[in-house]
Amino acid sequence: MTNFGANPPKRIKPWETNSGQVVRNPNLLLLRENPTWRPRQYISYLWVLQDQDNLCIGIETQAAREHTVGGTSPIRQGYGHPTLTAGGMALYGGELLFKPSLGGWMINGASGRYGRSNVPVIHNTRMRQVQRLFKELIGLNVIIDNYEVRNG
Repeated sequence: MTNFGANPPKRIKPWETNSGQVVRNPNLLLLRENPTWRPRQYISYLWVLQDQDNLCIGIETQAAREHTVGGTSPIRQGYGHPTLTAGGMALYGGELLFKPSLGGWMINGASGRYGRSNVPVIHNTRMRQVQRLFKELIGLNVIIDNYEVRNG
């Protein structure tokens, strides 16, 4: 991902679709529309910066059993970042996690479909933008972690 603008997901996994449409993460919310929302410790969240001033959030949850691919384990088949955008465009994506060892809530660019640009200035700019939005939209201070996803 080298474009500074929005990009489609690099791929959609089979269990993230139903009848040819990308499934919606069952916990999807938009932070701008939910200013009182607060994450709960030790739940793994995904975030997507879909446009310049809003974040889509969802719990990194397992795909519904009817969406799992036959003969494979549903344990590894979670609703990923594309389920936060209906498979549409996004500027960046990553995780929101509670990490006491790092001092509290942290974000990273660990999305195999929308995150981790190979251009450091893009990555750093997007991560600072997301950090600012968490503070502005819901008053949550987050730490930027440089964890990298390699297999997405």
